[in-house]
Amino acid sequence: MNNIDESVLAEEKEYLKKVEEILNDLIEASGERVAKQQRENQALKKMIWDTRTEHTDSEYNSQLSEINHNTNMLSENVKRVLNYQKAVYSPYFGRIDFKRDGSNRSMHIYVGLTTVKENMDFYVFDWRTPVASLFYNYSIGEAQYEAPKRTIKGKIDLRRQYKIENGELKRLIESDINIDDEFLQEILSNSSSDRMKNIVTTIQKEQNEIIRNKSANNLIVQGVAGSGKTSVALHRIAYLLYQRKDLNSDNILIFSPNNIFADYISDVLPELGEDNVLNTTFSDLASAYIKNKKIQSFSNFVEEYYDNEKDEFKNEIISFKLSDEYKKVLDLYMLYYTKSHCLKESFEFVVGNSREVFIDKDEINDLFVNKFGHLPIIERINRIVDYICSKDNIPFSKYNSTVRSQLRKAMGIDLDVKRVYNDFMNSEIYTNNFDFDVAGFYNKNKPVSYEDIMGMLYLNFELNDYPYNIHVKHIVIDEAQDYSKLQLDIIKKIFPHATFTILGDVNQIINPFYKYDTLESLKDIFGDSTEYYELLKSYRSSPEITDYANNILGLGEDLAVRNSTNKPVINEEENSSMFEEQIYEDIQRMSNDGLKRIAIITRNKKEADELFYRLKIGNNDITFSTSSMQNNNVIIVPAYIAKGLEFDGVIAYTKPDDYYTEDEKNLYYVVCTRAQHQLVVYNQPQYVLEKPKMLVRKK
Repeated sequence: MNNIDESVLAEEKEYLKKVEEILNDLIEASGERVAKQQRENQALKKMIWDTRTEHTDSEYNSQLSEINHNTNMLSENVKRVLNYQKAVYSPYFGRIDFKRDGSNRSMHIYVGLTTVKENMDFYVFDWRTPVASLFYNYSIGEAQYEAPKRTIKGKIDLRRQYKIENGELKRLIESDINIDDEFLQEILSNSSSDRMKNIVTTIQKEQNEIIRNKSANNLIVQGVAGSGKTSVALHRIAYLLYQRKDLNSDNILIFSPNNIFADYISDVLPELGEDNVLNTTFSDLASAYIKNKKIQSFSNFVEEYYDNEKDEFKNEIISFKLSDEYKKVLDLYMLYYTKSHCLKESFEFVVGNSREVFIDKDEINDLFVNKFGHLPIIERINRIVDYICSKDNIPFSKYNSTVRSQLRKAMGIDLDVKRVYNDFMNSEIYTNNFDFDVAGFYNKNKPVSYEDIMGMLYLNFELNDYPYNIHVKHIVIDEAQDYSKLQLDIIKKIFPHATFTILGDVNQIINPFYKYDTLESLKDIFGDSTEYYELLKSYRSSPEITDYANNILGLGEDLAVRNSTNKPVINEEENSSMFEEQIYEDIQRMSNDGLKRIAIITRNKKEADELFYRLKIGNNDITFSTSSMQNNNVIIVPAYIAKGLEFDGVIAYTKPDDYYTEDEKNLYYVVCTRAQHQLVVYNQPQYVLEKPKMLVRKK
C-alpha cells in the first residue's frame, strides 16, 4: 500500500465499507421505486386503453404525454440503479482534501464514476462535477474550481489514488502530482481488451481541459497517435450529458471512419453510466440523400486505391474531385445552371376555370437570379410562387401547386441530382478544368464513387435545400484528417444548431488524395466560437515503438509517456520456405510475454486475404476481418481498417520487395502506431532520417 500508515489504512477501509453500505441501501430503495413506477405505469396504460372511447383527442393526448413522462422517469431510475450496482464494486478511485480560503477544515472529496450521497452528505462526487476537476488539474498546494455561481479558491492538502476491485481495496497511493506516474504506468502496461475502455482514472490535465471546455461551441483537437483523442471525445460526451439538461444520448451523433471503429468504442459510454449515442459514417449519411443509388464507402475507396495498380490518369481526376478547387467549379456550374434556366420568354397560363396569369420573364428572372439568388433553387421557386400568388391575388393554398408546376415547366427546372450531376460532368465548365479528355469517369448507371459523393451532395442541397436537422445538438467527427473541407462544410450546414468536437491527426491521413498542413485551418468552417487544441503526448506505444514510428515521418521529438519495455522493434525478412513458422513463433513469443490482442496488419486487403489463407491452415485462432472486431486473440486486418484501433502486439506485413513507398509513409506510420507493447516488421526496409521529412532506405 505504498508505505501507508496502518491507522490510515484502517480508516480508508472503514470509509469504503460505509460507502458500500450506502450504495446497497440506495440500490434497494431505488429498486423498490422502479418496481412501483413499473406497476403504476402498467395500471395507467390499462386505464387509458379501457377508457379510450370516453375521452376527447385532447384528453387522450394528454394521457399519452403523461405515460411518456413516466417512462422517461422510469428509464432514468433504472439507469441510476445500474450505476449504483456498478459502483459497489469500485465506488471511487481518487481523493483530495481541499480547504477553502477562509475555512478552518478540509473537505474530504472522493471522486468516482457516480455520485454517492446520503441525505445531504456527499460520500463520492461524480468525476464530472466542478469540484472533482481539482483531482485532475492540481497537485498539492493552491487550487481553485469553477462552481456554478463563482470561483472557489483554496488549497489541496492531500491526494490519494485507489485501486478497488470487487469492493476490496487493493492499492492506495499518496502523491502530490495530478495523476501518479506509478499508477499511470501500471494502467499503460496492462494488455488491451477487446474494446476501448474509459480513462477516467487517468485523465491528464491537458485532456481534462478539453473534456470540460465550456467556453467554446466547437473544439478542434489535433493529437499524435495514442494521445487519447477518441477517449477524450467520448468522455467529453459523458461530461456534456451530465452538464447540459437539454441534451440526451439521442441528441448526439458520432461520425466514425468505419463500422469496426464504431463497434470498438461502443462500451465506453455505458462504462461511464451513459447510454450509447447515435453513430454513422459519411457514406451512410450520403445514402440518405442520394436516393436509389449505392454509395461507395470510404474504406472501400481506400481499399481500391491500395489494392490496385496505380492509374495516374484516373488518380488525377479523383484528386481534383476531392480538392478544395472542386467546390469552385461546382459553384460556377450553379451560376450556369441558374442563367440557363431563366425564362426565355413571357407566358400566360390559366388557374381555376378561367383566371389567366401573366408571367413577365424579366421580372421573374430578376427574382430568380438576383433577389433570391442566394437561396437553393427549390426555395427560389417557392419564393417566386409566393410572390406571384400575392401579386395576382391568387389563393395560395388552393393554387400554389399549379403555379409552381407551370413555372418549373417553363423554366425547365430539373431537381433530380443524378441527372443534374451527369449534366455537370459533361459540361464545358467541368471539362475546361482539364487539358485532357475526362469522359467515362462518371457513370450514372453505376454506384456513386466516393470521389463523386461530395459533388453530388453539394449540388443536391444547392438544388433542393439542406435538410437542416435540428434534433442533433452535438457532433463528434473522429479521424477528421480524412475529410475534405467540403465534406465538413456540408455536415455543418445539415446540422446548423449543433456544436462540434473535431478530432484528428494530420500524420495519420490515409486518404491519398487530400492532405492538411494543420487541422487549425478548420476554424474557417466552424466559426469564431471555435478553439484549437494539440495533444502531444502518446500513451499507447512504448518509447521504442514511438521512436520507430516517428522516424518514418521525421517527427523528431520522443513524446512517449510509457516506460521502456526493453523490447526493440524487430525487422525481419520473410523466409519463403519457413514463413508460416516465423509468424507462429512471433505470435507465440508475444503470447508468452502476456500479450492478449495481436494484429497482423497488411498494407491492403489482397495481402490480408492471401496471408489469412496461408496461416489459417495451421492455426484456427487466427481470424480475418474487414467489418467487425472478433474475440479471437489474433486478427489479420488491412491497414486502413486498423486505423483508430490499438493492439498489444502488431506484426506489420508486406510482401517481399513490395514495401510501403514514400507516398504511403503515412499509412505505414498508422500501422506501426497501432502497437502498444511489441512491433515486428516484415519485408519493410528500415528507414533512417537524413534530413527533416526526407526518408531513405537504409543500405
